[in-house]
Amino acid sequence: MSEQTDSPRVGVGSRILEGGAALLLGLVVGVIGTFGHQLTFTEFGFPLPIGLVAGLAAVICLLGGIRLAFESRWYSGLAALGVVVAIGVFALPSANGSVVLPDNPAGIVWTIGPTLVAAVVLAWPDFSARPAPRPPVRNDRG
Repeated sequence: MSEQTDSPRVGVGSRILEGGAALLLGLVVGVIGTFGHQLTFTEFGFPLPIGLVAGLAAVICLLGGIRLAFESRWYSGLAALGVVVAIGVFALPSANGSVVLPDNPAGIVWTIGPTLVAAVVLAWPDFSARPAPRPPVRNDRG
């Protein structure tokens, strides 16, 4: 007799499509964050890096959300790869020598920050796979 599980089997085509969507989402977040991370708002003479904060928050939400939504780390890894590839491509100089990702504090934080976020999200343990704790055994001997 075969034992049935609650979750349906996912086909290879579906997994490839989900992986491609995760990679594409990572590329989109990486491109938008790379172009928007220099946005600042000056209040009382102090520049507030709202573009950088919003970009890092988007990366955290994307990678963390994918990690929580799927059992496998592959999808969040593919999204992280998309973010890092987008940042890396725009950090390279173009044919005329200009770069989109400048060498300033915000650019350095944007280069390193999403990579650190990806490392933390991918290394985070899966607590749902652990068995539930068993209650202690009572000894009723007198």
